[in-house]
Amino acid sequence: MSEPWLLLGDGEAARAVILGPVSPSFDDGAFCSVLSDALVGRGFGVLIVDTPAIVESLASARGLAHVVEGLAERLRGPASGASLLAGYALGGTLAVKLARYLPQVPRILSISGPGFVDAALRRGLAPLMSALEAGQLGHALRLLAESVAPLGQAPGAQHRDAFGSESGLGELAVRRMLAGFRLLFELDARAEAASYEGELLGLVGELSQLATAENQAFTPGPHRRLVSVPGAGMRVLRDDPEFAMRAIEAWLET
Repeated sequence: MSEPWLLLGDGEAARAVILGPVSPSFDDGAFCSVLSDALVGRGFGVLIVDTPAIVESLASARGLAHVVEGLAERLRGPASGASLLAGYALGGTLAVKLARYLPQVPRILSISGPGFVDAALRRGLAPLMSALEAGQLGHALRLLAESVAPLGQAPGAQHRDAFGSESGLGELAVRRMLAGFRLLFELDARAEAASYEGELLGLVGELSQLATAENQAFTPGPHRRLVSVPGAGMRVLRDDPEFAMRAIEAWLET
């Protein structure tokens, strides 16, 4: 992949952009396959962005304070004229944050994206950050799986990130995950959500430990929907894909 994104479907069709979550490596869009497949079926060309790759590169070159502006610059071409800007976890937060830079996008979908980092999220991520800062990738990935699983449940296969053992990939995984989480700690998308004039949908898991109804960027109201996915943790498209997709499809029809 020459660019940190993958294009599915008709490249000349209406564009949907999906920003990925913090992850040790790019999974070629498996994290959102149920969504991307549905969007391609609707005739969209779907651009799936390896968000941590861009964030890590920009943070190294410009510092965290300039990552959002740099990301907007990188996406201005491929996201030009997009009909939908979506994101998962960190990607969901950034989708709302980018409303300031891509105001023409008529719909924004945030899936398990915290609108800001509240005290509960900060506490939840602290052990994971400590493991990453110590270079303990395996331990960090176990903590991540426990954190994204529904509250009170042991993580299943859908909550664990697969990761190869090739030389040098461990260091890269730590760098991209640290850059992604450090950026998340700096983000607050509430002002952008308040000024955005399009349609905004947020999905959170009923049993999510990290992204919750309490740390969203907006409250429900006109042109603002917040849907809780019953029994789901943070990975709502894997914990209950049928319910999550029904909510998204209904929103797209309005």
